[in-house]
Amino acid sequence: MFEYGWLKRVTQYDSTGKVLSDNDFANGEGTLRFKHHDGSEYITAGYKHYMRNGWYISKYPNGQVSYMQHYTNGLKDSISKEFYVDGKLENEGTYVLGKQHGVWKYYHPNGKLNYTETYKDGNEQGQVLMYNDDGTLDKEINYKDGVLHGNYKIYAENNQLAIQLNYKNGEIVSYTYEGKDGKLV
Repeated sequence: MFEYGWLKRVTQYDSTGKVLSDNDFANGEGTLRFKHHDGSEYITAGYKHYMRNGWYISKYPNGQVSYMQHYTNGLKDSISKEFYVDGKLENEGTYVLGKQHGVWKYYHPNGKLNYTETYKDGNEQGQVLMYNDDGTLDKEINYKDGVLHGNYKIYAENNQLAIQLNYKNGEIVSYTYEGKDGKLV
């Protein structure tokens, strides 16, 4: 429901017309709550001055948290985490003023590290290390201000370097690869 162009109330219904949740936003403040069709909690999000403020949390039907993100004045701020349905961590990182910042880590479903990347003001910066689900190194990638810059290495299953691309400001400037004799050409 809107009043004078401002959102005042959000009501969620199931397919039979039954009310699942009713959310009041008097003065642009309140907590938005949505539910799964079975009535279990789905989304909880705080609002202040008609903008997201506080934690936004979504859950799987089994009750496990699937995503959690803090907001300040409508911008993602602070910790961000996503989880697999079994509760294992899928990724984690930090936002500053709505932009990814610092080290972000992503995990395979088995809990082992998938890759890490570093952000500065929302742009990838520095080295990204990618791992196979058995923990062996798969790729090394370098970024500068959000574009590929420097070495991009791809490893074979035997952990030997298979291909190396060299980038400068997003453009390939040279490459090497594994020849028939197993040596880099």
